Amino acid sequence: MRYDDRLATVLRLSPGGGTVTRIQLRQLIDLLGTAPADARGEMMDAAYTKLAELSARIPPAERADLLAQPGLRLRSPRLVAALAGYEPAVAQAAIHAARLSDNEWLDLMPALPPRALAMLNTRRDLGELARAALARLGVGDRGLPARARAADAASDPSLGNASPAAPATATMWGAETIAPPAPSAGQARDMAQSPPPPAPLPPATVPHDEATAVIGAAMATAPIAAAGAPEGIAAIVRRIEAFRAARAAGTAAAVPLGGDSPRLPLGEEHPAPMRRADSFDFASDGAGRIMWSDAAVAPMVVGFSLASAPALRDMMGHQQPIRGGRVDLAGAPAVAGAWWIDAAPRFDTPAGRFAGYLGRLRRPANDTAAAPADAAQDGDQLRQLLHELRTPVNAIQGFAEIIQQQLFGPTPHEYRAHAAAIASDAARILAGFDELERYARIDSGAEAMGAGFGDLGTAARATIARLEPHGSARGSGFDLEALAGPMPVALAEAEVEALCWRLLAPVAALSAPGESLAVRLTQAGELLCLEIAKPVAMMDSATQATPAANAPTAGMFGHEFTLRLAGAEARSAGGRLARGGGHLRLYLPAAADGGALQHG
Repeated sequence: MRYDDRLATVLRLSPGGGTVTRIQLRQLIDLLGTAPADARGEMMDAAYTKLAELSARIPPAERADLLAQPGLRLRSPRLVAALAGYEPAVAQAAIHAARLSDNEWLDLMPALPPRALAMLNTRRDLGELARAALARLGVGDRGLPARARAADAASDPSLGNASPAAPATATMWGAETIAPPAPSAGQARDMAQSPPPPAPLPPATVPHDEATAVIGAAMATAPIAAAGAPEGIAAIVRRIEAFRAARAAGTAAAVPLGGDSPRLPLGEEHPAPMRRADSFDFASDGAGRIMWSDAAVAPMVVGFSLASAPALRDMMGHQQPIRGGRVDLAGAPAVAGAWWIDAAPRFDTPAGRFAGYLGRLRRPANDTAAAPADAAQDGDQLRQLLHELRTPVNAIQGFAEIIQQQLFGPTPHEYRAHAAAIASDAARILAGFDELERYARIDSGAEAMGAGFGDLGTAARATIARLEPHGSARGSGFDLEALAGPMPVALAEAEVEALCWRLLAPVAALSAPGESLAVRLTQAGELLCLEIAKPVAMMDSATQATPAANAPTAGMFGHEFTLRLAGAEARSAGGRLARGGGHLRLYLPAAADGGALQHG
């Protein structure tokens, strides 16, 4: 397993001369530029604080040259937004060096200053959605300096008639701007042939509340007026009226949104699906009301009162830390449901007054509302993690065996003994990894039990015989009561034996000296049942029970995980494992053709 501590290493560097500062800034930008878009935490905040400190020591021209270097990876919207707020040269270099998708540019535009939006408009690789959004914001070629427009027109005739001699006037998109260019002959003809806009309506005809509700969508979907047209109250009213008419006719176009931003209920036929949140950080006020949270869920949880949960109300009243509290959120499907909460109280530093809580909400691990696809994805991630863990363990085991077998020359016996113990431990760890991977694959449905025919009675008797030496030395064991004749199940013989071992070995390991446990093999209809009496150690506190010394091993992760694995295998085979009361009961479907046991 790889642990990425590169960012922490860069932050630990001591301040040095100019060269060290430039190297540290280059490394910091590269690491922040490749960080996930949703990366948050104290480390990330410290990194952005360090970015501001280093930037103050380096001239803007040098930082701009650094951002223009080849090989720079600038794929983080948060970092692009931060760099766009610096000096013009740095902002322009960051905008041109960024490698963001069209949807990421759309999400980032509201956070960019007007000057950076004008720089963004000069990129030639923007998609149609991003260019349409810039056009709706009023950012166009008219915001470019006259010299830049003349150069673009000379290098690319498709840009239209750009006049380098156009007089400069004041606009909102840059320090050096020009008046909107006169439309070409084709543009003038199209404008003349287009239908006139609706007649201006007096402001009183648009109710205030409805205007408030639809003004954003109207500004986004209504056609932009021709260059040079007056943009007053009447023009805004015309846009609102045009949007209302289009929505009434059922032709209002949905505004494309990037990312997982919540959508307003404006009547679109196919709203974008919202991703289900699994955890988020929050801050509350003194009354327990959430005042801040992660941006992805803030519109859905800000304002929710945590004190509405009775179990939390007392702790909040006494300003106590909350560990493993339970709260139910109501609202959008992305956040609705049960949550665990961990939070710490915070106080105003000068006055020492209680100011609320800082903490995190997370979904329960056994949340049944999770989609099956999430379980499959978790299984894939676990298998990938186990693959990463096996590599170093295999290497350790291999070197230990080399030393133990003296393949590279004579080795002291003490070293060989240590190497043999290490190789044995590595083998146990690898066996545990195999069990963990098997559980993940079977539980997610990626793997099924091996097909074939096996005898449950024969497998149970053989397992009890293997465990007899351990029990006889302590005066304990199993009292078997079984039906006469075969008990065939539609599972491979090796699978049946493994199931019996996973059930009987933990029971034998936890049995007390002199304790005799009843085992029954019965049949009820189409189901065969292996019933095992629990030892006293498993009755009340199974998770705290300790196996006896030199007891049969139930697996690397203990008897509780072994029983969970057995339950998953039983479900995969069409049966189940019941653990209630004082018994363990394994139910498996009987094989349809018992005679196959003799022919298989």
